[in-house]
Amino acid sequence: MKKFSKIYILLIFIIAIFPVILKNPNINYHSTEQNSSNLPINSKIKQSEIYAEQGIEQVDTSLMFFGDLMTGRNVEELSKDNNNYPFLKLQDLLSEKNDIRIANLEGPINKNHKQVPTGSMSFSLPEYTASILKQNGFNLMQLANNHMQDRDSNGFIETQTILKDNNIDFFGDYYNRNEYISFEKNINNIPFLFIGINMINTDCEKETNLCITNIENEVKNTINKKNNYFKIVFIHWGNEYNQKSNNVQQTLAHKLIDSGIDLIIGGHPHVVQEIEKYNNKLIFYSLGNFVFDQYFSKDTQQNYAIRLTINNNLTFDIIPLQSIKSQPQIMDEETQTTFLKILSENSSKDIQQNVLNKKIIIENFSLGEKDKK
Repeated sequence: MKKFSKIYILLIFIIAIFPVILKNPNINYHSTEQNSSNLPINSKIKQSEIYAEQGIEQVDTSLMFFGDLMTGRNVEELSKDNNNYPFLKLQDLLSEKNDIRIANLEGPINKNHKQVPTGSMSFSLPEYTASILKQNGFNLMQLANNHMQDRDSNGFIETQTILKDNNIDFFGDYYNRNEYISFEKNINNIPFLFIGINMINTDCEKETNLCITNIENEVKNTINKKNNYFKIVFIHWGNEYNQKSNNVQQTLAHKLIDSGIDLIIGGHPHVVQEIEKYNNKLIFYSLGNFVFDQYFSKDTQQNYAIRLTINNNLTFDIIPLQSIKSQPQIMDEETQTTFLKILSENSSKDIQQNVLNKKIIIENFSLGEKDKK
């Protein structure tokens, strides 16, 4: 009888506490619930919604783009006492934290480097170039330009090795070869695809229309099945010292945007060219000389950097720079006013005021989505 009473009391106790156990929020009843750190990428929803679904705080993604960078010739001469000479007056800007900091590396870096004289059109950059780039926060280099073969194929291969030894990634080459053309990186759960294109080579000079077709096809192949990537083309093109893009640049740029490219950054003319908004995408035709030794005109010593911040929108900050004896620095306010006025007048009408304000915002941007005309 006593044994039966004990069992009866135990059953009553279990029945009494069962609803409490069932509703206890501190007990995990789904120990097999998936908790993946890999966030889904969906081109049709905003980045904030992606993070919200996972209960993770949204993180802005920051990229900074600079123009043509050449540390040889007279830049090297001026850097004899301090290899970091070109960047000494830009330390406040370079102290910013960017997920990607990139420039066009205008020439090969070689271990058996010999300084070339001012005026030489065959470039060679000192080996320390890679270490000072790393020191100043650069972690990606575009190599698709007309000077990357100045020390032949061995020089190009050695450039890649030296950059890699300094933990700097790279993409592109003189010939637009498939094995070098692109670089992929996932940043804050956004997949990026960087593509390097050089139009200043012997093939493009022989037959421009064929060159455009070949580049368009190569880019299409490169971005195939990468709809959800943020796709950026960094391209070497245009006429030197012209502040307006030519028909070839515009034709190719529009074809690339129509193919699915999200952003185009240009270089080579040694001066700044206009900004175009096309199908809700931006084309920066030329950022100008970032670090160079062309002192013969005002235009070759003025350039700008772009800070791109990605959240729900794309925010492009224009940062005007003035180079004095191969040292870029923030442009003074008076000079900026004239500089931005010319850049604005040359740019698309619907962004002219934005250029004057040094800020262009592309709202409700969707990764990998082609905007309708």
